[in-house]
Amino acid sequence: MARLFLLLPVLLALPASSVAQSYAVDIQQVRDGSALQVSQSGVGNTALVQQRGQSIATLAQEGDANRAEVSQDGLQHLGLTQTGSGNFAAVEQSAGQNVAALVQTGVQNQATVQQYGTASQNSSFLQQTGSHNSASLFQSGEDNSAVQTQAGDANAQSVVQTGRGNRVVYSQQGDGLPDVAVAQSGGANVSVQQYAAGLGPH
Repeated sequence: MARLFLLLPVLLALPASSVAQSYAVDIQQVRDGSALQVSQSGVGNTALVQQRGQSIATLAQEGDANRAEVSQDGLQHLGLTQTGSGNFAAVEQSAGQNVAALVQTGVQNQATVQQYGTASQNSSFLQQTGSHNSASLFQSGEDNSAVQTQAGDANAQSVVQTGRGNRVVYSQQGDGLPDVAVAQSGGANVSVQQYAAGLGPH
């Protein structure tokens, strides 16, 4: 087991001009084969990563006080990008072969992704642009796919997928849109599009 705690300034894929700024990276790797790349610029960004097995994660944080918490166990893949300030992301991947991509741009957005696979992979893409948005995804089973996007402020959405072969596309554009709480079990296909007044398709 390898454990590395870094309270920067140190060089960890950082630009030379940012060495005097503060970062925190806590890495735990159990067994060989895991791969991790972390890039941070700004002030007060934090990345907490735990990997078991042959997992791959790429994290990029640009801005101030962003926080990422990642736990991977097995053959997992994650790409996570945070740009702005005060964004929070938590990702847990376990069993099977799960793939997740998460992008946060703005201020104080929150996202949670939980993937628990079996035989074949679950996949997720989650993008937040704006401020104070919240989104969550729970996948349990195999061959499930979720695409979630939020553009605006103070929107909320959640998706739960269990079983096999579920597909969802959930998009929000505008401010203050409520969560319709998508729940799928066993081969469902759902598309949800929410727009604030005046922003929908014409």
